Amino acid sequence: MLLKKILPFLALTFSLLVSYNYSHATHIMGGEITWDCLPNGQYRFTLKAYRDCNGTNFNTNGHALQVHNYPVAGSISQIPLTFNSVTDITPACEGSPCATLTQADPDIPGAIEEYVLISNPVTLNGIPGANGWVFTWTYGDRNAAIDNIVNAQNFGMTLRAKMYAYNGQNANNCFDSSPDFFQKPSTIICAGGQFTYNHSAFDDELDSLAYSWAQPLDGNFCNPPPCVIGGLYNEGINPPILAMDAASGFSYLSPFPDTNLDNRNIPAVLDPETGEISFTSFNQGEFVSVIKVEAWRCGQLIAEIYRELQTVITSGCTANEPPVIPPPFANNTFRDTVKVGDFINFDLSIFDTLRAGNPKDDSLFIFASGQQFGAGQTDSTIGCANPPCATLTAMTPDTGVGIYTTNFRWQTTCTHIANYTPVCNTALNTYLFSIRAFDDYCPAAGQTIASVFITILAEEQVASPDIHCADVQANGDVILDWNQTADPDNSFDAWMIYASANRN
Repeated sequence: MLLKKILPFLALTFSLLVSYNYSHATHIMGGEITWDCLPNGQYRFTLKAYRDCNGTNFNTNGHALQVHNYPVAGSISQIPLTFNSVTDITPACEGSPCATLTQADPDIPGAIEEYVLISNPVTLNGIPGANGWVFTWTYGDRNAAIDNIVNAQNFGMTLRAKMYAYNGQNANNCFDSSPDFFQKPSTIICAGGQFTYNHSAFDDELDSLAYSWAQPLDGNFCNPPPCVIGGLYNEGINPPILAMDAASGFSYLSPFPDTNLDNRNIPAVLDPETGEISFTSFNQGEFVSVIKVEAWRCGQLIAEIYRELQTVITSGCTANEPPVIPPPFANNTFRDTVKVGDFINFDLSIFDTLRAGNPKDDSLFIFASGQQFGAGQTDSTIGCANPPCATLTAMTPDTGVGIYTTNFRWQTTCTHIANYTPVCNTALNTYLFSIRAFDDYCPAAGQTIASVFITILAEEQVASPDIHCADVQANGDVILDWNQTADPDNSFDAWMIYASANRN
């Protein structure tokens, strides 16, 4: 049985500005909506859609985000989107077939294109209510090959993102960019092998991120199109939440095969702090999952983005072990905690050599991502959120055969601690660096993603001492006496002494 390419389905719910592209065979299989702040205080929205190259072409015209819960009815109901780029993100072992693949050709599992659509700068005015402002995009019908939604071809797809208030601030001067993703979607994997993946979300303002599973939505705001623009958005009502195939053990909290289908399966586990997903499935098929990433600042939820993906698990793979990335830190972990000012220096090795279950030394394709990596992962002065930047030995993407080693270096400074504000004082930051390694096995390349977490602790503030004695000398000088307070981090710089002739 030929498996259709896995294309992460575009899960953003947007309404169309001119026409509603209602296609039954486009095979859009995933996506997300994000936004960023511009220097002039306006917003720029981005929609990413992932297309299965085995389906029909994606119409890049006439798309828009639909805006819900906006305070002034009719003022902004849609945000038009303009086509920006299309990139072939097919796994390396398949080459780049999207440009030449036709519907008459046999399916090529994993052949995928990423479409990027971007809005013009837009001003949003007002304070989001308790339910936030919701931005949605809807497109087409779902793939009939989906296994964890019953009769999936009868339902559409909606992607969404949400913006919330922060400290009662008017949003007319953009103060928060949404989280975004470093990692491209992982689309096709082999049955029977342990799979680990991380969407690798990051946030420009260093807000705290929390990951959770979310529910896929139907795309049928209205049928037939065009849809009435504006109006309220309520998950579960408009559009409806899609029920998973519970009879086979699926739910949105468990979107991949578990022991209900095969007792050898290891159910999917999502780490809510790091976003890492791991599971083992001996069942083949195509499965929809949705990940929600929340951004929190000073205990307040300020943004939610959702990424929907459709993952293909294929059977019949011959012997192939994925690359191995040993943990670089003590206690066999990918986590390290340092004090601000420390210099971080370690080697990261990747192995994919001849061994049991792996018949040869494999070619390696290495990718690195992280908010604090410098330009090309090699420049410590530019390219990251807060220089100095972290670097590797060589720019990625890079290649190797059998064994690959790179050196990670990062000089931490006080700029790497989140901003201190009157509302909340943050004394640490955790940074994610993702290393993704593929081999050249087809049709589903073996891959491993190492999520390296480095937590930077601020130095403890030295408490002000209590003055025990003030002795005024004959010439007017004052001798002060106090006991030295604790300074466990050796961070003391100077005492600042203030005086006044007025007792009040």
